[in-house]
Amino acid sequence: MAEPTAGSAAPGGLRALLPAMLLTSILGYALQLAVPVIVDSTTYVQFSAFWATLFLCVAASSGVQQEIARAAAAAEHGTASDGVLRPYSTIISIAALCVSAIVGFVVATTVIRVDVLSVILALIIGVVGYAILASMAGAMYGMQRWSGVVWSILSDPVLRTITVGAVLIVALTMGRDPGLAPLMYAVALPFFLAAIVVGLRFRGDLRTRLSLDTNVPGLLRNTMHTVVAATSTGLMVSGLPLMISAIGHAEVPSLVAGAILLVTVVRAPLISPMLALQSFLTVNFRSAPDRAARRVLIISSVILALAGVLAAIVAIWGPTVVTAFLPTYTLPEVPAIVAALLSAGLVAVLCVTGAAVLARGSHRLFAVGWVVSSVVMVAAALVPAPFTWRLVLTLVLGPAVGVCVHAVGLLRAPLPATSAR
Repeated sequence: MAEPTAGSAAPGGLRALLPAMLLTSILGYALQLAVPVIVDSTTYVQFSAFWATLFLCVAASSGVQQEIARAAAAAEHGTASDGVLRPYSTIISIAALCVSAIVGFVVATTVIRVDVLSVILALIIGVVGYAILASMAGAMYGMQRWSGVVWSILSDPVLRTITVGAVLIVALTMGRDPGLAPLMYAVALPFFLAAIVVGLRFRGDLRTRLSLDTNVPGLLRNTMHTVVAATSTGLMVSGLPLMISAIGHAEVPSLVAGAILLVTVVRAPLISPMLALQSFLTVNFRSAPDRAARRVLIISSVILALAGVLAAIVAIWGPTVVTAFLPTYTLPEVPAIVAALLSAGLVAVLCVTGAAVLARGSHRLFAVGWVVSSVVMVAAALVPAPFTWRLVLTLVLGPAVGVCVHAVGLLRAPLPATSAR
C-alpha cells in the first residue's frame, strides 16, 4: 500500500512512529537498569563514561538527520537526488570517523583510563554507523516514508538489546563481571549493523524516490548549523551526568550517584520522545505552516503540564522507591527533584520550538537557541552555591533561556503562510 504524503501524512505518520518510539524507550530503560545491577561499581562508572560519550557524539550527529529531513521530499519522476545523498553521506562519515577517533582518545586517556584502544574503536564504530543511519533516516522522514522511519528508529535499540543482553547473560552464567570492552562493543556495534539493515531494506527508495532541495555544499553548510545545535542538545541531555559529576566532586558519592540516577531515569520519558520526534515535527510544521504556531503552543503546554505532574509524583515517591531498591543511592533534595522534571519539560519544549524554527529554514536561529542553552547551563554549573541549588540552576536555566530565544525569533519572523516546498 502506498504511504500518504504531504500534510495529510502527519496523523498516519505519528500513529506509525509512536509505538516504535515507545518500544525504543522501554528497551533503553531496560538496559540502563540492568547494567548497574549486574556489573561491579568500577565497571559501571567506566561504562557510564563511555555511554555518555557515545550518545553525546550520536546526539551531535543527529543534526545530520534533522537537515536531511528538512531538505528531503518524495521525488517526482526524474528528480531523484541519489547523486547528492551518497557523496554527502560519505563526507559526513569521514568527518564522524575523525572526530570520534579524537574524542575517543581524549576520553579513554583522561576519564576511563583503561582499554584505550577498545574505547577508540568502539566509539568510531558507533558514531560512524549512526552518521550513516542518520542520513537515511532523515531521507525517510522527508519523503514521509514512515515504514522506513520505523525501521530506522527500531533497528539499533532492538539489536543493542540483543547484544548487550547476550553479554550480560554470559557474564551471569559464568558468574563474573563481563568487563568493559565487551559492553562497549555491544553498545556501539548495533548502530553500524542498523545502518546496514536499513540501507539494504530501503536502498530502492533512497535511489529513486528521494528529492533534495539543495546540493552537497548546501547540505554541508546547513548541517554545520544543525550539528552545532545537536551537540548542544547532547551536552544538555547525554552529557549532563558528566556535568553533575563535575559539580558534585566534593559531595558524598551516594548523593552524586543519586543525582545522576535522577536525571538519567526520570527525564527520559519527556525528552527522549521529543528528541526522536524533531524530524517528524519539522516536516509537519513545514507541510502545514499556517497551523504551526498553534501546534507549537498546544504541544508545549501539554509537555509542561505533564512535567508538573511527574515532578509531584517523583518528589513524593522517588526517595522511598530509591531507598527500597537502591539503598546505596541518595536522591537530592526536593527542589532538585522538581528542577529535574521541569528542565526535562523545558528541553522537550526546546525540541518543539527548534523544529518550528528549522521548518522555516532558519538554521542560524535554530543553532543559536541550543548553543545559548548549553552555554548558560555550563555557566550556571560554575555558580558558587550549595550543591542542591547549583544543580537546580544547572538543570533549569539553560533550557529556559533557549526556549525564550527561539520564541522571540519566531514571534519576530513567524513561519510563512504557505509551504516553501
